[in-house]
Amino acid sequence: IHMAQYYGFTANHKKSSPSSVGDQKGLSWFFHKGHVPPNIFSCDLPLLIQPPEELIQVQNVTRNRRAAWVICSAITGINRAVLAWKRMHCNAPYNVEQRLRLDNLKSCPSDTAGKTCFPGARIVVET
Repeated sequence: IHMAQYYGFTANHKKSSPSSVGDQKGLSWFFHKGHVPPNIFSCDLPLLIQPPEELIQVQNVTRNRRAAWVICSAITGINRAVLAWKRMHCNAPYNVEQRLRLDNLKSCPSDTAGKTCFPGARIVVET
């Protein structure tokens, strides 16, 4: 998979809008390689938030089921790679919390940039 597009978004000629790739809590999920923070291998940065297990099954449209599969697979793969890297290169304790959510942010407030917010991602506390 080349990952050269937004997975979980539909686009028309006028604008891009969130598709119905959502979970049962009403959260939208998507993936784009450009939204993964460049310092994802930082020992202090949390892992990506894993989508819920039922994300693929709750999609009503084939295109969205495929996008949900890509989203789940990409996030799982990235988290596995980052965790393996941290185990080899970081001193304990390193951050293994899944608190980094990919988002459609274009920019961040200056007081959070590079700390809890990155273009395309933000650190959140999910309940």
